[in-house]
Amino acid sequence: MNRAVWQRSRPALVLLFASAGLAFCAPAEPPPGTAGEIRIGYPSVADFQDLPSLMALDLLMEQGYRVVPTFFAQSELAVEALATGETDVGFGNARAHWAAIQQGAELQTVMEQAANGWSVVSRLEITDCAGLDGQRLAVGSEGSVAKAMTDAWMAEVCPAAAPEILIIPGSDNRAAALLAGQIDATTAEPADVVQLLAEDADRFHVLVDFASRLPDLVTTGVHVNSEFAAAHPQAVRDLVKAVLEIHRRVAADPDLLITQAINRLGYDPDDVPAILGTHRSIGTWDVDGGLSREAVEYSLGFYIRTGSLGPGLTGDQVADLSYLEAVLEELGRASSSP
Repeated sequence: MNRAVWQRSRPALVLLFASAGLAFCAPAEPPPGTAGEIRIGYPSVADFQDLPSLMALDLLMEQGYRVVPTFFAQSELAVEALATGETDVGFGNARAHWAAIQQGAELQTVMEQAANGWSVVSRLEITDCAGLDGQRLAVGSEGSVAKAMTDAWMAEVCPAAAPEILIIPGSDNRAAALLAGQIDATTAEPADVVQLLAEDADRFHVLVDFASRLPDLVTTGVHVNSEFAAAHPQAVRDLVKAVLEIHRRVAADPDLLITQAINRLGYDPDDVPAILGTHRSIGTWDVDGGLSREAVEYSLGFYIRTGSLGPGLTGDQVADLSYLEAVLEELGRASSSP
């Protein structure tokens, strides 16, 4: 296990931009009637769960689109960029985008990016929810979906516990802080959970696994600026199709992600099989897009019931499934679910 692994993403992004820049030098012609450029926003540095979406952007570039990715420091900045038209498409935090919609932002969620894989990891001495009282608990931001789940869990299980909340953007940065003893517990993505336990299973453990506790909760999405989508519906369909095609390639050959994780994001080769296995066990990348009216309504109900979103928001306000449905009509469904 490489202790420097939690610094992996930042230098890797330089390579990502460099390779994208080379692709832009001699692009193919964009499809007729579509946007020639798609500006993409991510809420933080790229992580393992982002790999299929990054591979999908490669597909779009092969089709002639000029793809411009931007990696923001936290979800709120990425959402603001999408709402103001600084970006056209955003990946990540569903709850934060829906909160912006509730405040008047003209956005739409068109598919799921990745299934719920969040956990809270803590020092081994913290044995239950109540043990977080007075401890340093790190989250990515006040508006993060992981904090929303953690708040709901604590309100249900240990309402009297009052941890000291620290804001540290980036699951990898929080994992490094936990490893260094600077915090006592953190919300963490699957890759960082695997790496923490591989580093020292005698010091850390999973306090709560939200992937098991809330498997149907929509936590991430592919979100579009409504004005961009109205002007360039084919570009949105092409994006959805590209993401689905990569999800299906990965389902057929998961080892595709091993090389991507090592070469693109700088993961330690020794860690990648276990990380990939964890993602496969929770079905991170749905072959049919992972978003349905039922999933949206259930997730809205959770966020509203737990106070993470205000009342009154409806599924039709936050999601437009027409793009995904059109692509599934073209490609056919890959799973047995309706």
